[in-house]
Amino acid sequence: ALWLAVESGHVQEAVLNGQTILPNGEWWIDKGIHLYDIQKLVKNGKNQVILTYHIPKTERKGALEETFETERNRFFYEVEPESIYVRGFFDVVRREQSFVLTDPTPKQLGNLTIQGMPFYRGNCFYEGIVNYDGESLLAVRLSGMEGTAARIFVDETEAGMVIEKEGKCDLTPYLRKGDNLLRVELLGHNRNLLGPHHHIRKKLYFVGPNSFDGTWGFADFVNPEITPGSSTWTGEYSFVPFGIQQIYLEKGRKEQ
Repeated sequence: ALWLAVESGHVQEAVLNGQTILPNGEWWIDKGIHLYDIQKLVKNGKNQVILTYHIPKTERKGALEETFETERNRFFYEVEPESIYVRGFFDVVRREQSFVLTDPTPKQLGNLTIQGMPFYRGNCFYEGIVNYDGESLLAVRLSGMEGTAARIFVDETEAGMVIEKEGKCDLTPYLRKGDNLLRVELLGHNRNLLGPHHHIRKKLYFVGPNSFDGTWGFADFVNPEITPGSSTWTGEYSFVPFGIQQIYLEKGRKEQ
């Protein structure tokens, strides 16, 4: 299954490999980003997408020389082509100077970014069966959690949320004697999808427009090793880790 995600408010026509494609009525992330089903049109090797935009003429006049660039852009560039995205069930592999879509592979505990998911922005799920004796205290501990947070479920009931990198959650009130389905949902983020992808400091806590073009900007004041006027660009793609290193069950005794 493959879809293109296109911010298509002013797109007159979308063409994939010579065939016109139409949105399927669904949206992704933002209601202005529409999905196009492309599964039957893609082929092995390179695929070409052509988007035709209608850019309306502006009639606004005025002395804009002293206004900020963002204000000038509002007057002169009402339509700006945005990035397009590919959604579906596949891995992304770096080959030489480009990325290639390949068949999905099984995933393991650890950093999913280096397991064929470098641009992934969704959630991921870890599941297992817990056999409970009905008498002990039982908690789940997440070690090396890299994500926004994690929601913990016992069967269909949410038992709690973990926000610390080495946090844990008490399962005891939600367990029944015998087998229980433990489900950990790791919540994703937009960092690896939207970038910045070429800043020398991979994990940024402040981001501004300059973070994307390699020039020093106001957001770099928290990095004393980066001096004003210096370049912040690296040719390598910079992704932050996403995943859980280990999931442990911790058992204890109930007080008599």
